[in-house]
Amino acid sequence: MVARLGLNVGVASKVLRKLPRAARAEHLNDVAGRQRALVGRELSWRLRELTSIDGLAEVEFSVFSQFGDDGIIQWLVQHVPGLNEVFVEFGVEDYQEANTRFLLVNDNWRGLVMDGSDRNIDSIRRDPISWRHELQSPHAFITAENIDQLLLEQASPVRLASCTSTSTATTTGCGAV
Repeated sequence: MVARLGLNVGVASKVLRKLPRAARAEHLNDVAGRQRALVGRELSWRLRELTSIDGLAEVEFSVFSQFGDDGIIQWLVQHVPGLNEVFVEFGVEDYQEANTRFLLVNDNWRGLVMDGSDRNIDSIRRDPISWRHELQSPHAFITAENIDQLLLEQASPVRLASCTSTSTATTTGCGAV
């Protein structure tokens, strides 16, 4: 079958074997991530056809989320009008498994992700997702006492989007920004 399609798997294998182990793993992870995103995109399109559901379990699917959160978020995004297309997620570790990654890749949302580990943030910044999309990833250890200040300190897109609503502006102090 492979020969009939004109694919030479042996040549591809030799090229991959010549890459350093880390580069080989990174390449394979990137290919797998793109394939997962394509499957997720198809599932997301199928959700658009649904006019109503009996429960969130009907729309669950996972591309980058731990459980079925990607499907649930896609359902909500497609059926809740007036969203700003900006997200904030914290405690993301290296952002390989996260609730907002599919929004970034599939829907091209903008966002802010934070984690308390320098190693995790460095990993996110090295990931091609950081330069392909509008993604901010500051290192921050988040507490109940500092979360408001951390959100206010971050530059657009998050601050600008969160300040577009008057009710948000008054509760977060965006009016002074």
